[in-house]
Amino acid sequence: MKKYSISFEDKALPQIIEVILNYKFVEVPVKNQYERLRFKRKDFSVIIYFSNNIVLDFSDTEENENLATKIEEIVDYLGIYSVKDRLLIGMDETGKGEIFGNIFLCCAVVRPENVFTLKNLVLNVNTKKNVNNLEKVFNTLSKIVDYRILPISPQEMRDKNLNKLMSEKYLELLDKLIYELSLETARKRITIDDFGIKNETKEYIKEKFKDDEVIIQPKADDRYIECKIASIISKFHQRKELEKLRKQYSLGSGNMSDVETINWLKDIDHKDYDFIKPWKIKKEDRKGG
Repeated sequence: MKKYSISFEDKALPQIIEVILNYKFVEVPVKNQYERLRFKRKDFSVIIYFSNNIVLDFSDTEENENLATKIEEIVDYLGIYSVKDRLLIGMDETGKGEIFGNIFLCCAVVRPENVFTLKNLVLNVNTKKNVNNLEKVFNTLSKIVDYRILPISPQEMRDKNLNKLMSEKYLELLDKLIYELSLETARKRITIDDFGIKNETKEYIKEKFKDDEVIIQPKADDRYIECKIASIISKFHQRKELEKLRKQYSLGSGNMSDVETINWLKDIDHKDYDFIKPWKIKKEDRKGG
């Protein structure tokens, strides 16, 4: 069986439904308030959510694969069906949500001949959840894609606007990758997950790479394969760092909703630990000033 989620835009929904009905699906009742529509036939279920996600759940047959591919083509799943012969450069980060450790920026290059191999590899990887096979996926990715990682330490974040700092580092990382791989004249699509980039920075990037397609949008890792891969790689590096820290300290997850993390922070002098991000600490929880 295969099961995975695809995001879509509203304008694609009528065409998606038409294809589903042409394959003799029957509409069945939805099961909760989050579901918009649900269709089923003997070995294939399609659930369409109000969040503009479609879940495909089907047995692995040629006919089912063909239908899944048709739906992927309609929504341009992960931006791979419109790519043609361009290089795909994706940028994403991991680590803003945890109070401990670096923020890891990643810039990854996907070559067109590897797009569909990579699609199958990352199909069910959701970096927003705990990924059990993350190391295995990363080890395969690292043999296929070129990438560069740039960590931002908590010390670099002190007394700086984080979004401005990240924008500067993203540009530094992008320039480094393009220069080192001699991609200046290559046809490219550059996709950046928008973490709150200032409008002037967006305009600067688009002007600098005016001969290329530039996409800067929130949740780009859900929509474009190059950003999804950058997200996976940055997540792997962040997880490795946190695993090392947890061997030394009882940190919990690092999320400020985690009781174990909060209790550990209350019991220590924050100034003694250089891996604690400065802007995350509430004044009432701080020891040592």
